[in-house]
Amino acid sequence: MALKNVIIQSIGSARPGIGKVLADVLGVSNEVVVKLLYCTPSVLFQHIEAELAENTFTLLSQLGLEVEVTNDDVPLPESPALYDIAVFIPNPLQLNTVNSQLAGFLGCTEQESLNLLLKDPALVLGGVSEATAAALSKRIDAEVIMSNPKTDLYTIKILNSDVTLLKQITAVFANAGLNADQKGTGFIEDVDYTTSQQVWQRLGNTKSIEIYNQSFQRYDIILESADRANAGYRQVLTNEVGMPDEIIDEVLEHLPILLNDAVNRKTLQELLELYAAAGLRCSFNKVPFGDKQLVVGNISEPGQAANILNQFYTDVTIDKTAGKWVAPKPVSPLLSRLLAQQLQDIGCEVETNPAV
Repeated sequence: MALKNVIIQSIGSARPGIGKVLADVLGVSNEVVVKLLYCTPSVLFQHIEAELAENTFTLLSQLGLEVEVTNDDVPLPESPALYDIAVFIPNPLQLNTVNSQLAGFLGCTEQESLNLLLKDPALVLGGVSEATAAALSKRIDAEVIMSNPKTDLYTIKILNSDVTLLKQITAVFANAGLNADQKGTGFIEDVDYTTSQQVWQRLGNTKSIEIYNQSFQRYDIILESADRANAGYRQVLTNEVGMPDEIIDEVLEHLPILLNDAVNRKTLQELLELYAAAGLRCSFNKVPFGDKQLVVGNISEPGQAANILNQFYTDVTIDKTAGKWVAPKPVSPLLSRLLAQQLQDIGCEVETNPAV
């Protein structure tokens, strides 16, 4: 009788508790099972009898795993490339829903998953396969972004203005072939993985720098002008951007305007090509990483505004005569977008500026 192999292709729709079941059945540590589940395709059994393989297939499929049984003479799958996975919630009002979905996928508490979502970027998994990213995409109402950390580029943000420390930073950067003077921006971009790790090893404990993976960079797209002789511009603005046809002419008289906010790098390129073909000339800006400072104006309903802000601030009072309310401390980008959306829904004007 031909022997069989059992291959886990993806975590599929399985609940995280399946890890403990497999660990008990296999008599191995939970760490080994986690690798089997999140670094798929992975070999669960080799050279086993067909009946056992089919029984295993049935059981694991019922638990939600995507499983395959192969003949013993079929080559085993190669070890997959491993990625870091971040998520981005396009509609911040879905935070509670996405948080519950993510907690279910990771097998953690909602407070633990919320802590991950509030980071920038929201890195939720590390060292997992593309199949795991695909499974997460099917189970969460958010955008899933993959990064191969060793081949990606990085942005280094300088946080400290202390003269002595800046001299140390400059020396470390110079040894790594980087220029610390970035025309006053405080950002050094397009740094390779090895160099970024060298810089972090030297300066990470000084809390004077932050390092961001550029695969998780977001972009705003700004419409600068429109070629009205191009027959496609109105269709693109209505169908792709969602702009009502009756206001297009007026909008084009008051350019520039924001067309898309916080899109990923792949979407940025796709939209720029689409807009250019339709005669829409656009520019784009990088959305700075890090916490945001809220400034709220045009507050016609101070009581409602205070209730919204009190979700994340303490004892908010709003003086209408002051004209604007300035947050006492910055919040994460996700919370800033959530608060901005809620405040704008009651007629406020909101600025979300990078924290100084």
